[in-house]
Amino acid sequence: MASPSLRVAVLGATGAVGAEILQVLDERRFPVAELIVCASADSEGDELEFRGSSVKITRPRAEQLASCDLVLSAAPGLLSGLLPALRRGRASVIDVTGALESDPEVPLWLPPLWTLPEGLPRPRFVAVPRGIATGIALALAPFSSAGLLRRVTGVTLESASGAGIAGVGELTDHTVQVLNRMSGERSESEVFPQSLAFDCLPQIGTLDPD
Repeated sequence: MASPSLRVAVLGATGAVGAEILQVLDERRFPVAELIVCASADSEGDELEFRGSSVKITRPRAEQLASCDLVLSAAPGLLSGLLPALRRGRASVIDVTGALESDPEVPLWLPPLWTLPEGLPRPRFVAVPRGIATGIALALAPFSSAGLLRRVTGVTLESASGAGIAGVGELTDHTVQVLNRMSGERSESEVFPQSLAFDCLPQIGTLDPD
């Protein structure tokens, strides 16, 4: 039996995660009958290409999204104001931004670690833990199942892409300037506290002078 074609919306379609979601939808031949791509007002009217066609970027409209079959959220700033309408509507929502992680009514979805208990209805809202939490959970799950964990202390190294396209762009610009020996004239850092080029920043509180 063929899969039904779905009306799908992607929030934050112009960001790094949103672009990756669109690519996966295409690669997996996800049954998209209609695609709605949403971003901030700055991108309204621009176009994205999906499966050989141009799709116009719009600002999210609550009632339009609520009538979709599936909403994929890659923009926490856009999702929060839409939640009341989405809860009233029929759309299923998958959030990958962390915006719904702490909501007790929204289950965390991380296959193969989480399965729907028998007898419970399929949830309309699910939250996928953010990248580093997902990686740690998958790595530690076998040890936890075997009863070998008592306490875990972790140090993570986060990539510039965690700040989206703006973070990657700033890292790229500063790196080019360093490689071109443009010392002393480096652009101001707007995304991060200071330049990330050939460096890493400790995010354990306020940055000390050293």
